[in-house]
Amino acid sequence: AYQEIVQRVAARREEREAFLSAIRTQLGEALKAAGIKAEVVGRPKHFYSIYMKLKSGRDFESIYDLFGLRIITHTRNDGYRALGVVHDLFTPVAERFKDYIATPKSNLYRSLHTTGVGPEGHFIEIQGRTPERHRTNEYGIAAHWKYKEGRVTARQRDEQIQGRGKVAE
Repeated sequence: AYQEIVQRVAARREEREAFLSAIRTQLGEALKAAGIKAEVVGRPKHFYSIYMKLKSGRDFESIYDLFGLRIITHTRNDGYRALGVVHDLFTPVAERFKDYIATPKSNLYRSLHTTGVGPEGHFIEIQGRTPERHRTNEYGIAAHWKYKEGRVTARQRDEQIQGRGKVAE
């Protein structure tokens, strides 16, 4: 199943990267026009997430969120303002909005999550957070799985949380 997912994702890679680049540019320009300083980056969908969607009965062709966007803002308020810009650009999917900033997960994960309907009806997953929350989510207690799998050492994790080190993926 893993090899099939890898092959299918690779087959549509150029198309997805072009789509993601266009959306990232459009969103970046809209955020700038709104006076919001932010970094908009693409993020690949993990193969395990794709596998779980397929396992739940979804057809591979219906999975349009193979890439998502992450918006890194300097302040919490800018994150919520950025969410408004996202919802102005892309019709939000109501059941796909989560505010983990106001109501963090038990592992301290904090981020805004939304899905919007973009061009040609493609779903776009978007997360928003501050740099500090990004570090905690990616390298702190919220990312404990990386430490348990041996992908980072405890020292690397602690240095990353404190902003002193880099962790190679």
